Amino acid sequence: MPGHLVWRGRAFLLFGLAGVAVILGLLFASPPALLLSVPLLAAPLSPWLLAPSGRTEARLEGDVSEEGRKIALRWNVQLDPPPSGGVVSLVEEPVPGAEPPGPLTGTSVLPSRGKAAVTFRLQPWRPLFQRVPPPRVFWRDPLGLAEVEVRTRGDGVLLERYPPELRRLRQVNLRRTTVLPGEVRSTRIGSSGEFSTIRPYVPGDGPRTINWWASARRGQWMSNEYLAERSGELLLVLDLRTGEPPLPHLEDLLGVGRAACVGVAREFLREKTRVGLALFTEFPQVLPLGTGRVQRYRLERMLSEAKPTSADPPVERLAVNLRRSVPAGTQTLLVTPLEDPETLTLGFYLERRGFPTVLLSPSPLTLERSALDRTRPAGELAYRLARLSRQARLRRAWDYSPVVDWDEFETLSPLVELLRRPAVSAGGRRA
Repeated sequence: MPGHLVWRGRAFLLFGLAGVAVILGLLFASPPALLLSVPLLAAPLSPWLLAPSGRTEARLEGDVSEEGRKIALRWNVQLDPPPSGGVVSLVEEPVPGAEPPGPLTGTSVLPSRGKAAVTFRLQPWRPLFQRVPPPRVFWRDPLGLAEVEVRTRGDGVLLERYPPELRRLRQVNLRRTTVLPGEVRSTRIGSSGEFSTIRPYVPGDGPRTINWWASARRGQWMSNEYLAERSGELLLVLDLRTGEPPLPHLEDLLGVGRAACVGVAREFLREKTRVGLALFTEFPQVLPLGTGRVQRYRLERMLSEAKPTSADPPVERLAVNLRRSVPAGTQTLLVTPLEDPETLTLGFYLERRGFPTVLLSPSPLTLERSALDRTRPAGELAYRLARLSRQARLRRAWDYSPVVDWDEFETLSPLVELLRRPAVSAGGRRA
């Protein structure tokens, strides 16, 4: 409980040694033993003098930066009023989708001003769109005999990690289904159209966009930018049903799907594409098509508050609800693990209602692979059977809409290549 002093094992050890010294001193009439017991008894009392008061509050500010494949989460701590010394310790709850899997603990010596900084390093193994709450803050005396939990004040930080191939989605041309009165098509900066300017090379630029003469003059890779007409609309659909029985590793699968939706939406919104969102629950929630920062804020907030549901509504209900809010012909990206047999026909209902659909399916096998002991024949056989079963489901879903089996969470190249092809026609065939 915050504000209460909690003794640690080291303090009880000193109390025990002091008691032994007192007993020996009295039994053997030894003044040195009695004198030795004085500092042993006085040392555990020092936390009472140095501990922060009950009104002390820890103000936290978080900062996130990338260090290669890792994410550095830095917490700046300010104790007010500051204690006269000691050590501050932060305990952060484990972050789903990142290593290490257990709680994170970091300590820092507390200066006289009461300011300290603790950095945690995480290594994500899947895409992330996760808000991390502030950690718990503890004060310890310099000897580590006792600790006090300090009340905290501050907001959490948002951890984000998306596959780098999503940048290439800016080259995807989507179809515009509705034209508003007085609407003027916006221009975009891309790899085709009328020449605009020269910029430094970024990963994902094709060899045809490189300006070789400018690269030779500058001594670094330079690429051409072009102005082109931009139009198109995209609807993202996230499946939140848990299935019966509930899917294994549901929290991680939902986190992967949420991060994919946020990453795809951001790239298209940067190009002024109108993007909408639908959450497939018992009663589907639909965010109509829109663009701009307000639409991005609404979409991210809707995804951050998305919760899985155990209800099993008819799959046709989603298509009926979409037709009320989204115009027919809008390119649709459905994110679902495809574990429910009825979901395999969802592409058929969406196509019949006029929504050309592409399925992005995060594979549960990627998460179950680590749980199975494939070094044994039984584990290898179970994995092969699960893989054959999933391939059969994917082939059935392909009868209605194109499917991308997302079994490597660090890349989305198959989805990008699929969207860059000509538009999807009815039945999942390419025009």
